[in-house]
Amino acid sequence: ENEDEMMKRGEQINNQYRIVRKDKKIRWVETKINPTLDKDGILIRIDGVTRDITERKKAETELHKSEERYRQIVETAQEGIWLIDENNYTTFVNKKMCGMLEYSQDEMKGKQNYFFTNEVGKKEAVKRDERRKMGISETHESEFFTKSGKIIWESVSTNPFFDDAGKYKGTLAMVTDNSKRKHEEESRG
Repeated sequence: ENEDEMMKRGEQINNQYRIVRKDKKIRWVETKINPTLDKDGILIRIDGVTRDITERKKAETELHKSEERYRQIVETAQEGIWLIDENNYTTFVNKKMCGMLEYSQDEMKGKQNYFFTNEVGKKEAVKRDERRKMGISETHESEFFTKSGKIIWESVSTNPFFDDAGKYKGTLAMVTDNSKRKHEEESRG
């Protein structure tokens, strides 16, 4: 009934739904209906097209499953995952990274990676940023400050990424907490 009212107003209707064919196979179809109204606004004609979109629906389902697997891997990783853009602003961190620095994802997102270190750490990070823009991946140890002010030491493996034109777009970092090992080394002397 709602679609009938829409057609009477001259509104296009788009639907996707499943059908069962004679051979009992289920297919997805998409229907587009274009009503035509006369000069007085009376519905005089309906044109429609129905096409099989089963393969597209399968691809969408597979993509969704793949994204779910990816999300599960990222969120259950034992390493922190930190993604920054070409201007060093945080675009993504996983829960492990948040736990290390004691910030929520929302609190970290939009902050430059320098926000979480001191001036010496910032100077070192700026040098590393320039190397990443040249395509250099590296692993280094960095000192960070947690939200509560605690100093932590992290092993950071960085991998720059570029767009199709070769322009630097940011860096993916895998971060492992080395604080316990670092404190043990310092206490030994």
